[in-house]
Amino acid sequence: MNLFDMVDYAAFLASVLGAVVGVAAGCRMRPRPPEPLRPICSCSHGYGQHHEGAVCQGEVERRHYNSYGERLGFEWVGCSCSRYDGPDPAIFGLERFG
Repeated sequence: MNLFDMVDYAAFLASVLGAVVGVAAGCRMRPRPPEPLRPICSCSHGYGQHHEGAVCQGEVERRHYNSYGERLGFEWVGCSCSRYDGPDPAIFGLERFG
């Protein structure tokens, strides 16, 4: 093996290594697509939990603590959301109330 063959072999290895590093860097730099839009209100309940697009019929967990900050338990109470404020349900093919 002479000097010119070793130079060609080193150049080939360098180009392959550069291509691999370039592809890996390109995959890492690609931005992630946004999460798909879902019919979720800011109260975290779905569009189906809001009666005719207004009052929320969902329930939330209310926690109880003692004076030392220790958790005593919880109870389920109605959600205090008074109106659906999520994305327009028509874009999901859902019936629009009101």
